[in-house]
Amino acid sequence: MSADLQQWEARYPLGPRVKVLAVHPAGLIALQKPINVLSHPNSPKDEARSLLKAAYDLDEECYHGLGENDEKLHLCHRLDSATSGVILLAQNEDLADIIRLAFEERRVEKTYFALVVGKPAPRPDLWLDRMPPDGSGPPITMRSRQQFIRQDANKLNISLLRLAPQTGRTHQLRMQCAWHRCPVLGDRTYGDFRVNRTIAKAANIDRLYLHSASLQVEFNHGGKFHKFHVESELPGSFKTIIEPNAALQKVPFQRPTPKLTPPHLARPEFGHKRGMPRGRPGPR
Repeated sequence: MSADLQQWEARYPLGPRVKVLAVHPAGLIALQKPINVLSHPNSPKDEARSLLKAAYDLDEECYHGLGENDEKLHLCHRLDSATSGVILLAQNEDLADIIRLAFEERRVEKTYFALVVGKPAPRPDLWLDRMPPDGSGPPITMRSRQQFIRQDANKLNISLLRLAPQTGRTHQLRMQCAWHRCPVLGDRTYGDFRVNRTIAKAANIDRLYLHSASLQVEFNHGGKFHKFHVESELPGSFKTIIEPNAALQKVPFQRPTPKLTPPHLARPEFGHKRGMPRGRPGPR
C-alpha cells in the first residue's frame, strides 16, 4: 500500500478489516468492504461492525463527527453485509448527490464476481428477467450481463462468473443466478442449502460468494469532467474453492445442476421482500 493510502486509512476510524482502495481528487473515496460489515449502522449499537466506526445520519446518509475537523463522509450506494468489495463515499454532499444520481440513472459500470452452483447456459450472455410486482404496478425488470470464467478444479460443479448488472434491484444478482439455475454459493435465501453447508464445512469458510470487483463512474463536478475507476481483487476465499484443494476433493457427493423454482412461478415475495426500499440502487 502506498504512503498516501496509509494516510487516508489513518484519517478515518475504519471498520474491521476495511481498507482504502483509491481516492479521487474530487473527493471520492473507494473502500473495500469485507463480508459481515454493514454499509452503515442502523443504530449506535451497530457502529462497531460498520464501514466506519462512527455515528451515522440516516436522513443525510452520511457518517459524521470524523477526525479533528468533524468531517462527514457521504455514502453513495450500499452493499449487503454478506457481499464484499468496492463501495464509494464522498467527502461532500454535492458530490454524493451527483454519484447517487449516476447510480440511479445506471451510468455506473459495475462488475461483480460470483461463485455459483452449476454452470449457466452458454448463450445468451444477457440475462433479461421480469419479476411479478409486489402489489400494484408494472413487472420489475432485471437486466445483467454474465460471463463464464472457469469451473472449479475440485469437480464440485462450481463456476466462477463475471456479472455486470445494468439495473439496480435489491438482491438482483442473487435472484437472477437462482432463476438461471446457478445460485450463488453461500446464498442463504435463494441458494442450494445442502451444497452451502457441505462446502462451508469442508473449506472452513462460511460466506456469500459475491464480490463487487470494480466500479467506473464518469461525472462533472466543480466545472470539470472526471472519471474514476477502481478495482478490488478476487478474494482469497474464492481461490480456496476454485483452485485445487485436498479438503474439497474429499467432499463425498456429486452435485447435480440445481433445479430451483423460477421466480416467475414462485410466491411474489421471492422477487421483492415487503418493506425493502425501491428506487435507489440497493445492495446485491
